Amino acid sequence: MKRSTTVLFVLLVGLVGLVFVGDSFAQVNQGEKKKEESKIELIPVYEKTFDDTIVDVIFDTAIVSIEEAKTMGWKDIAFSEEEKRKGKARIEYPRVMIVANGKGIKFYDKTGHSLNTLKVNKWEKYEEVYTSPNGKYVLISKIPAEYNPEYSGGILYNNEGKRICEISGPTPIAVSDEGYTVAAYLDWQVPPESGGSFYIYNPAGELIKTIENPDNKNTAPLFAKYSKDGEYAVLVFKATTFPPTIIYLVKKTGEILWNKEFPEYRFSARGEEINLLTNKGLLLLLDKYDKKTEKRGKPYVSFIDWQGNLKWTVVLERRGTIILRVLEEEPRVFVVSEIGYIWCIELDSKKLLWQHKLPWAPGPGERWRWDLPRLKESIITDRTLDIIAMQGTDGVSSTLYIFNSKDGDLLNKTSYPGEKISFAKIGGNIGIINTAKCHISIFKMEVSK
Repeated sequence: MKRSTTVLFVLLVGLVGLVFVGDSFAQVNQGEKKKEESKIELIPVYEKTFDDTIVDVIFDTAIVSIEEAKTMGWKDIAFSEEEKRKGKARIEYPRVMIVANGKGIKFYDKTGHSLNTLKVNKWEKYEEVYTSPNGKYVLISKIPAEYNPEYSGGILYNNEGKRICEISGPTPIAVSDEGYTVAAYLDWQVPPESGGSFYIYNPAGELIKTIENPDNKNTAPLFAKYSKDGEYAVLVFKATTFPPTIIYLVKKTGEILWNKEFPEYRFSARGEEINLLTNKGLLLLLDKYDKKTEKRGKPYVSFIDWQGNLKWTVVLERRGTIILRVLEEEPRVFVVSEIGYIWCIELDSKKLLWQHKLPWAPGPGERWRWDLPRLKESIITDRTLDIIAMQGTDGVSSTLYIFNSKDGDLLNKTSYPGEKISFAKIGGNIGIINTAKCHISIFKMEVSK
C-alpha cells in the first residue's frame, strides 16, 4: 500500500543557525528564518486507544480486506483508489506491545487476539527488554545488581511470543532479525571489574563463538549492536568511565573482520550514539580524555571505514545525550543533542551541510537546566528529520518537530501540552504513542505552501 510517510515530533519555537569552523561546530546566532517555505500537514490515517499504558510498540504487516482494516483503526483516507477497488490492502498492526505498570510484553495477531503475555520484572529483579532491528525477535535479559550480582542469562522470543531458547550464564544484550545473539557477563559496578569476553549464539541458542577480551586489565565487555541486515555486529570493550575503548567488527557467526583500540577515547555504550553501516563503516560518538588530568574533553563525531581506519572526526562544541541518524541513500549524518543542537554532516566528506541551535539551548559557558525541554527521540523518513522533545525531568509535555532533512527548514511543529509522546516502531510510516491517553496514531504527510 502506497502511503505518504507519517511523522511525530517534539518541541519548541524558532531556530538559530550555526556555522562550521575547521573541524569543530561553533555557535552563531542568526535569528529565526523568515523566508517562505513549504509546510507539512499531518493527516491521521490510523487511530486506536488501548486499555494499557503503552511504553513501546512494534508493528507488523498483513494483507486484509478494507473493512477489516477499518475495524482495526485504519481510516478511509489511508487507502488508494486501486486498493478500494480491489477491496484489500497491506496494512500495519500492533504485533508487540511493551506496557507499563509491571504488565510486561503483550503479543497479538492481526485481529487483535492475544497470543501471549510475558512479565518483565523491573523491581524485585532487574530485567531488560531488547528487540531486533526490525522487531522480529525479543529478548528478556537478566541484569545483575548490587543485591543480586549473579543474576544473569536471558530468554529469546519471536514476535508471536513463542519461546525460542534460553541462554544460561552470560546475559544476552543484542539480537538480530534472524535470532543470533551476543552475550556477556555483566558487572553491576561502575566502573565494572575488568576482564570478560563476548559470546555469540546461533538462533537455536548454541554457543558458536567466543570473542576474548584483548585487555583484561583495563576493559570489560559492555556493548553490542547488530547491523540492520543482521549480517554483522559491533562489539565494544570499555572501562565505562575512562579510556581505552576497543571496538570489534564481526560477522554474525563471530568471524572477526577487524579490531581497533582507541587509547584516548571513550564510547558511552548508548545504542543511539553508534550506527553500523554495512559495507560502509561505523559512525559513532567518542569522548576524548586528557591522560594527564583524567578529565573528559569535547565529544567527537567519528567515522571508521569498513577496513577499520579512522577516516575523520569532528568535534562538537556542546554535548548532551546524542542521537545519531544516517540517511544512507545520500549519505548524510544527523547529529541531535538533547540540549537543543542539531547538525547535518555529509558522511563521505565530513562537510557540515546545515545546523541549528534551538532558542532555549545553552550557549558557551551557560549551564544546562533540567526544567528545559530535551530532544529525546529522532527518526528519518521520506526526506524529513523528525524529533520529539520532552519538557522537564518527567517529560510531562511534548512537542513534535519535522524538519526538511535536505536543508533543515522547519516544516511542522505540533505541541502536546501535558502529554508524553514517543515514536512507535512502524515500517514505512510514522506512528506516535501518546502515553497519557493510551493512544496510538499513524499519520501521512501532505505538503502545503
